[in-house]
Amino acid sequence: MHSSRLLAIVLGGVALGACGASSTSPSSGGEGGTQAGTSGSSSDGTGGGSPSGVSSSGSSSGGGSSSSGSSSSGVSSSGSGSSSGSPPSGPAGDAIPLAAPGGADFEYTAQVTVGSQTFTMQIDTGSTTLAVAGNGCSGCTSVSPLYTPSSSAMATGQKGDSEYEDGSGWSGPIYSDTVSLGNGTPSVSVELVDITKGMKDFFSGQNDYQGILGLGPQGNAVAGTTGYMPAVLNAGIANIFAFQLCDTTGENAGTMWLGGSGSAGSLTYTPMVPISNNNPYYAINVNAVSLGTTSVVTNVSATFEQPVLDTGTSLFYVPTSVFNAFQKALQASSGFKAVFGSSTFATKGQDEGCVTDSSVTDAQVATMLPPIVLSLPNMTSGQPDVTIQASALDTYL
Repeated sequence: MHSSRLLAIVLGGVALGACGASSTSPSSGGEGGTQAGTSGSSSDGTGGGSPSGVSSSGSSSGGGSSSSGSSSSGVSSSGSGSSSGSPPSGPAGDAIPLAAPGGADFEYTAQVTVGSQTFTMQIDTGSTTLAVAGNGCSGCTSVSPLYTPSSSAMATGQKGDSEYEDGSGWSGPIYSDTVSLGNGTPSVSVELVDITKGMKDFFSGQNDYQGILGLGPQGNAVAGTTGYMPAVLNAGIANIFAFQLCDTTGENAGTMWLGGSGSAGSLTYTPMVPISNNNPYYAINVNAVSLGTTSVVTNVSATFEQPVLDTGTSLFYVPTSVFNAFQKALQASSGFKAVFGSSTFATKGQDEGCVTDSSVTDAQVATMLPPIVLSLPNMTSGQPDVTIQASALDTYL
């Protein structure tokens, strides 16, 4: 880590979860790198999703990142994904507590029972397949407990593998076994991967989790496996779930409501793009992206189409043209000039994508640099856009 202040456009972590006191970042601040990608790409490279529906934001106590007090997001397939009609209604759903271990791997996790064993697993709307570290796994240093297929489990004779965008991943044989999140949810049969090889630090050695629970649709599953969400829908769970994702580490990091929109307060909905063979993701449309009052994206449909919602990452991937426009607008802003003077972003070397000034403080960045603002379509036709706003420290630092 560098001792001086490094400002880097990451365009990440526009948190929808605000639960109690907020923090500026789950990891140590002070440095970062330029992140530019393609619109609609998932950080894990696997995509993900579920049947089409809506995404939402709601209110809760504590600091929030949304101008409307956003704290929750929900998805449902009760509609066609169009912008007309009413948001889904129904029960609050089964409440599943979430944790967020600190350290190198800041992931939202849930307790998942596979067969007769319970594991801590990442929850990931950006993928579909459940994978858990198994006995004899290479690359699973210090991971415990390890999965042993239950007496009722059946080997399918197939193998599955997945590689994420950062080069990490896993592979192993496929088993059919029972899976449950407890807390009133049903136990369902899922064809999952018994990880016998973890690649490029998929497991960090901290034992923060022992596997990953994909929450996407069947069309995005690793070949030979089945998704958890399709299984619980077939078991009668209402086709809607929601998240309250908190900017805290530890055991009380939020809640997942399965089969309902939760109880985090009133919700404001934005339509989801219908799931199809060409779009096996949770995706939404964006009407505008601004840096303070300066528009960054002028032709959203052509340059920023259908970004993916992914609980497995805090990064915000955008097309290179959007990234470049954002960087240009930031350097031209009065707040940036007041804090960093004539300094500009490094174009090469270790600090590429960063601007360095050892005298700049977090407080200056938080109060003087412009916020990022996203405008999303409203589910109710004719109503104003759903606007989400977050500070520089919570997003592009």
